Amino acid sequence: MCDDQKTNVITDLGMKQVLGSLSETLEQPEGACLAHPMFGSDIQRFLTDEIPDHQPGEMVRERVAYSLGDLADDVERFSYNLLTRNQNLPYQCIVGVKRGGLVLTERLHMTCGAPGHHPIFYSRNLEREFRNEALYDRGNRQILLVDDILDTGQTLNQIITDICEICNLEVPGQIEELVVLTIHRSSRALAALPQLVLKPYPIKIRLLHAREIDADTWIDYFWEVDRDTESTTSGS
Repeated sequence: MCDDQKTNVITDLGMKQVLGSLSETLEQPEGACLAHPMFGSDIQRFLTDEIPDHQPGEMVRERVAYSLGDLADDVERFSYNLLTRNQNLPYQCIVGVKRGGLVLTERLHMTCGAPGHHPIFYSRNLEREFRNEALYDRGNRQILLVDDILDTGQTLNQIITDICEICNLEVPGQIEELVVLTIHRSSRALAALPQLVLKPYPIKIRLLHAREIDADTWIDYFWEVDRDTESTTSGS
């Protein structure tokens, strides 16, 4: 059955079953443990400030703190999953999306990346900060794409399309799989998944996330909160 036929016959329930197999939530295997010297032995979990006052009648979104300790846990699980699937071989090409995916990208490079091959990035404006050749000139057949959250899917859809177009035009057939990793996947992403995984890309797309959240949840990532605190301090 071709992709167009699959799309036509998928019901709401069927869509959830299909997408469930294409978008995976990390599971921690029993007894699995990886060393992460970059975090140190005593991880201080970050606590966010109080939720600011809101206007009467304004919807209050649930806020969840994402700490350095949470990052350490997710890096461990991502690394175990990725290296297990790749027969413990390092990944030659890791692509991050600034600014949300910057921290996770750097950490995964330390645990899963090939020595001497630095990660490459898309800017906040989704512009390439690398030469096209950096996606494939290491002879790699896989690319890791890293961001903090999959929500509406617009950002990742644009980047996935760009990567696929580059690789299909310049090295057709070399890149076999693009693994898209995000810390969070919101419930709103269910509507975006068909566009990401059922499009006729020339490269297999695999989605992997560590945590699921409701669409109305606001995540306070520790690197964003730290940045806001520094800006407030410097301006006072």
